[in-house]
Amino acid sequence: AHVAMQKAQAEAQKREAEARILAQRSSELRAQVERRAAEKTLRGAELRSEADVRVQEVELLREQESRLAAQRQQAEVVRKYESRWAQLKASARRKQQLKDQQAAAAAQLGSSQAQAPPQLA
Repeated sequence: AHVAMQKAQAEAQKREAEARILAQRSSELRAQVERRAAEKTLRGAELRSEADVRVQEVELLREQESRLAAQRQQAEVVRKYESRWAQLKASARRKQQLKDQQAAAAAQLGSSQAQAPPQLA
């Protein structure tokens, strides 16, 4: 009976040791799962934060693109006005040259008539 009791106690101690080992393993696994969950949560937050940054970058690029388009449009308007101004100046110069030539021709005609003796028929 004494030997049977010792065997039963040894068996009980063995099961208690196994139970402690299983409890420890379970605790370690639970800690790993919690750590991984925390890492995934953190990574998810990082990804969301990164996505928010990308969205902001896209918005800034769109705003910049819009500003550049407006500047290009303004530059085109300025170019058209400058071109029209250059045409007007060139036209004014041609008109002035024509007037100067006509005045010179009239002056030359007037001086040649004054120098030539009147012709009698």
